[in-house]
Amino acid sequence: MKYRTFSSYLLLIKYSRKVTFLLKALLSTKVLLFVTLITCGSPSSPLLAKSHFVDNAAVAGGDGSSWAAAWNAFAAIAWSRIQPGDVLYISGGNGFKVYSQKLTVQTSGTSSAPVLITRGMTSGHKGAVILDGQMQIDHGVHIDSRDYITVSGLRIRNFFDRGQIYVGYSTGVVIQRSQVYVTGHGGVFLERNTDTIVRENRITTPKNVTVQTDGLYSQYNTNNIYESNIIIISNEALDEHNDGIQLFRDTGTTIRSNYIEQDAHKVSNAQGIYIEDAHGTIRTYNNIVYGPYTKNALLTLWNRSGGTAQLFAHHNTLLGGGWGVLYVGNSPQSQVKNNILASEKEGAALLRLSGALPSPGNIDANFYYLPHSSAYGWIEGQREYGWSAWRDRGFERNGAIGDPGFVNIPARDFSLTASSPAFDAGIPKGSAAPSFGPMAHRTPPGTTVRMVK
Repeated sequence: MKYRTFSSYLLLIKYSRKVTFLLKALLSTKVLLFVTLITCGSPSSPLLAKSHFVDNAAVAGGDGSSWAAAWNAFAAIAWSRIQPGDVLYISGGNGFKVYSQKLTVQTSGTSSAPVLITRGMTSGHKGAVILDGQMQIDHGVHIDSRDYITVSGLRIRNFFDRGQIYVGYSTGVVIQRSQVYVTGHGGVFLERNTDTIVRENRITTPKNVTVQTDGLYSQYNTNNIYESNIIIISNEALDEHNDGIQLFRDTGTTIRSNYIEQDAHKVSNAQGIYIEDAHGTIRTYNNIVYGPYTKNALLTLWNRSGGTAQLFAHHNTLLGGGWGVLYVGNSPQSQVKNNILASEKEGAALLRLSGALPSPGNIDANFYYLPHSSAYGWIEGQREYGWSAWRDRGFERNGAIGDPGFVNIPARDFSLTASSPAFDAGIPKGSAAPSFGPMAHRTPPGTTVRMVK
């Protein structure tokens, strides 16, 4: 009946231009309900979905069918009972509960009916679920060769191996709305997955730990999406390579609407988004990357050895860095348009190119701020370019320079003041630059883009 009602409203809109506000509101409700049923992992017949329960305070021997009969440990879960569309609830008690265990997922959902793993939602069980490995366990959540699993709303810390959350050789996995404290190689470590999404997570690191602590580490994946995450890298260990998001030999990845901060005081081994030897089109848009101390690039795509990827970088705000705030290496089809590139470091360079270069028309409509240097462009093996010389090379025909006028950088408020010269400085939607999302240059005055540390 819902499908018929939904289709009827679509037909009304299609054939009538006089839709009332009441009808629009009703349609919005129907659409929201329709989308919620899909995204929350409900099967085609919601009555078939079952709930299962884990509580480390439960008595041993439960069958997981209720809180009273909950499984008392992750190792006690009878995974064969969890079918596509089902939900596995983990008790968080009244305030929080700590599980010093590894959650190894041993079931799969389907594309229309994923399995959802999340914290309890009822009184006495809806506190925080904390997975704490105490540096004795390799992963907090381990998903290997399991498909269509959604993990939501957990807190994961102090595991030592590749990923507080490890996802490998899987399709359709979603990691969302969780808090991850990175003490191993990657907050979320992803390898050889397809159509996997990591979204709306908060990922942080210790101040000093001698291990690679990337926020997201992604290798050999295809068509993944990393979106709307807050990633703050604070690891000061000088010899460790710690990026916000690192891709190695991925294909067709989308990175959008993330806030990434390099909070460590070291000047190298501290990049924002780093992409090496990837393939296909790597789309990065609507990201804010802030690196007040590092001299590394904040957005890099480098076809170093065998990579063929093209970078579509649009509507990003990159503030900080020094050795090329944005770097494109050996990728002649890449596009860099409608970004704000800014660095207040002495001698900094903003846009760095090497190897086979993009055509000048593919580097356009960006807004540059460089108060303590004149290297707006840098082509390795040739020279650094001042603004006039950069434009004489054919780059930035529609670009501009000036102070973008961020509202309050110390408070991480990167919205633009009402007098910002960056307004309308890019190519408008519908013209030469693809519009993947709201233009960073058109942030409305008073709109807050604030990321609290």
